[in-house]
Amino acid sequence: MNRMKKKKRVGVAWAIFFMLSVVFYVRYQWVFPNFVIPEKPVLPVVSLQEAPPFELFNAEGKKYSLQDLRGTVTVLHFWASWCPPCLEEIPQWVQLGSVFKDRGVKLVAISLDRNWEDLHKILPQRSYPEVISLLDPLTRVSDAFGSYQFPETYLLNKDLQILSKWVGPQNWANPILQQAIERALVKE
Repeated sequence: MNRMKKKKRVGVAWAIFFMLSVVFYVRYQWVFPNFVIPEKPVLPVVSLQEAPPFELFNAEGKKYSLQDLRGTVTVLHFWASWCPPCLEEIPQWVQLGSVFKDRGVKLVAISLDRNWEDLHKILPQRSYPEVISLLDPLTRVSDAFGSYQFPETYLLNKDLQILSKWVGPQNWANPILQQAIERALVKE
């Protein structure tokens, strides 16, 4: 019986050693310079998804639709005053307006608040004229986009196709995010 337990322990030890060796081998390929890993096959480019159409009103009652944004790169931002991560992020997001001022980029902030008073406490209209603020109290537009965790931001090209989607708060001063917008501007 004792001999059987010893064989079982040795077998388990060898199995653990083998698994750790495989993990080490895959993880630290640089240790084995003659080992060549084949490149992953290049997948075909998936066509860009059209942004869902919408119509919403601003605080003055002017109707905005997705089609009004055609021909501009659009940074579409879903947020709400009751969302703590949104409150932390929104000041930095609106600064994109000054970074891309007069460059063909529209910033559209769609709030999920129930009323304009709540929205304007956080994003006063007079303070940010470069931002188009819209209200979506029934969450129809955010639902159409498939938004579920706020804040969420979409980058749309000039043909209103979704190029990128960022879920959760972002560091909008990050050069990588700003480069994504720059690339959208130069693509025809």
